[in-house]
Amino acid sequence: MRLFDKRVVGIDFDSSQIRFVELKGAPGEPDIQNAGSVILPEDTVKEGKINNEENMKFSLNELWSKYKIKTKNVILGISNSDIIMRFINIPKVPIDKISSIIKFQASDYMPVNIDEFELDYELIGKDAKEMNSEYNNSEYNNSEYNILLVAARKKMLYECINVFNSAGLAVRDIKSSTLVMDKLVPENFKNSISAFANISSEVCNILIVNEGNVKFARTVILRESISTVGYIDYITEEIRSSIGYFISQNRDLQVSNVFLLGYNDVIERLYNSLNDNIYANIEILKPYEILYKQYSLRKNYNYNPAEYAIAFSLALHGLEAG
Repeated sequence: MRLFDKRVVGIDFDSSQIRFVELKGAPGEPDIQNAGSVILPEDTVKEGKINNEENMKFSLNELWSKYKIKTKNVILGISNSDIIMRFINIPKVPIDKISSIIKFQASDYMPVNIDEFELDYELIGKDAKEMNSEYNNSEYNNSEYNILLVAARKKMLYECINVFNSAGLAVRDIKSSTLVMDKLVPENFKNSISAFANISSEVCNILIVNEGNVKFARTVILRESISTVGYIDYITEEIRSSIGYFISQNRDLQVSNVFLLGYNDVIERLYNSLNDNIYANIEILKPYEILYKQYSLRKNYNYNPAEYAIAFSLALHGLEAG
C-alpha cells in the first residue's frame, strides 16, 4: 500500500494554447487527477518558442488557478528548431566513457556551435547492463553502439525554465515532445513498426518506433496556416516523405501503422488524406482512453485523449523518474 502517491504535471504548449495533464500514482498504475488547457494570447509562442515571457507567466498562473492544480512539479515538453536530433554510431566502450566521446564527436554530426547546446543521448535497443556485458565480451569489441543524440540550445532552455520559475513552478525535467511519443505504442502493436504524427498549431512531430526502440525522429515547423487550403496536403506529404526516407535507409523494414495525435478536427481530415496516400494501417490514437473516460465522468466533461497525449506522456515520464 502506498502511503504517499507522487504527483506530476506534464505541460505541452504551442502558439495557441497550453495543455496539461496531472498524474498521480505509479508508472504502471497512473491516475489522471486533472487535465485541461488555456488559450494563449496572440504571439506569446512562435514556432514552439516563448516569444512573450510576461504573457506566458500570466497564462501559467491562469492555468494553475483555473484548474486548482495541486502540484508545482512540471515535466515540460519542447518542440522547436532549437532541438536537434541525430542517430549516430560510436565504437563500443565502457558505459562511463560514452558521454565524453559524444561531447568530443558531437560537432561532427551537428553543424552548430556545440558549446551553445546541452547534450543528451539514449542508447538504442539495449539497456546499460546489457551494453556493459557486450563490451566485456571480446566478440563485441569491434562493433558499435547505436545512439540517439539530442542537443537543445541552452538559451532557449534557460528562458523556458526562468518563465516557469517566475510563475512559481519547478521544472523537474525537459523532454522533446517528439521523443515522448514512444510511451504511446498500443500493446497489440508493440512488436511492429509504427509511426506517430502529433499535429499542433505550428509543429508536426514525427516518430517511428520498432519494437519499442526509437528509429526515426523529426520535428517539422509548419509554415502553412491551419486555415490554408493546402494545409492537410502539406502535412500529408511531410509524413509520407518521412516514412519514405526511413524505408530508404532501412530497406528490410516496413512501417505497418501510422498513429495520429493532436487537434481533433485536423487529424480527422488528415486521417482521410493519409488513407489515400500511404499503404499502412492509419489510426487516430486515443492512448489511455479508459483513464480519460473515468476522469471525464468525474468532471462531467469530455476530454480528447489524442489532443492531450503529449502532456500525458510527459507526466508519465515524470512518474517513472521516481
